[in-house]
Amino acid sequence: MECLCSRYSGPFFVLEEWSDPARENAGTIIKCTTAYPFRVNDKCIVCVYCQELYEDPDMFRKHMDVEHEQFNEKVAFYNLPKLEFIKADLTNLTCRLCMQQFETLEIIADHLKNIHGQAIDLNARLGVMPYVLRKDVFNCVVCGKSCPSLFHLNRHTITHFLSYVCHFCGKSYVATTGLLRHVRSKHQEYKVSCRRCGKVFPNMEAKEKHRRTEKSCMPYCCSKCPERFHDWKIRKRHMETEHGQTKRIDRCADCNITFSKGSAYYQHFKLKHSKDCVVCKHCGMKFICRSRYKRHLSTHVSYSA
Repeated sequence: MECLCSRYSGPFFVLEEWSDPARENAGTIIKCTTAYPFRVNDKCIVCVYCQELYEDPDMFRKHMDVEHEQFNEKVAFYNLPKLEFIKADLTNLTCRLCMQQFETLEIIADHLKNIHGQAIDLNARLGVMPYVLRKDVFNCVVCGKSCPSLFHLNRHTITHFLSYVCHFCGKSYVATTGLLRHVRSKHQEYKVSCRRCGKVFPNMEAKEKHRRTEKSCMPYCCSKCPERFHDWKIRKRHMETEHGQTKRIDRCADCNITFSKGSAYYQHFKLKHSKDCVVCKHCGMKFICRSRYKRHLSTHVSYSA
């Protein structure tokens, strides 16, 4: 069996278990159901088959129905690390073999195995990260948490499926800080490589510097032309100026207020529509993070640390 350590180039978080059965399950589900696979690019849905970007989930689903009625499910897994589950939109989840609709992945997986004889291992994980994509509404399928954007929903959903595991010795941690401390103290000689050019670096910092300065290896690529960028904001400006992409306007689904900057919308959502904000016990003022709250506490002269 090949050791993966020598060619591992990503940050040190992977799925807790080797997921070959899960990957096979996911392939069967993508092939036999309308679980539409996608990737996330900033706040856009990316078609895994042709790289088209969509902000409207309904347009994405229409695109999948019309342009990819016939597809090779293996293409959906290109460039997806072996240990990573594939993202899929489960809106209107339907069996392609009999057109019966289902509510959850677990039920349709059981249906595929027991009714249609498909090769689904029900003792393994299904290999699919579930989403129900709706315009301007971003709720986690797993726990129901409401998020301000697709970007934040994606970042949150991943936490239900990933744990932080050392790729060298298998020791696991609840956070990246503990894992990085372990790697630096126990595996000082580890090396990382660039996935695009194969060049090897002594540490992640050197690799990231390479990715920021080497044009052909920059992490953010334009979906319309060969240009690559070291920062997603620069790519966004490029898409707007060179390819006429409409500048995104964030709209709050709860109160219909629009925001030209994503940061302003995020702050509004956290303060007005989320339970994640920090509330001052002295005056009731809300803050999006604890550091701002601590600075605010100094305004209460009676407060003592």
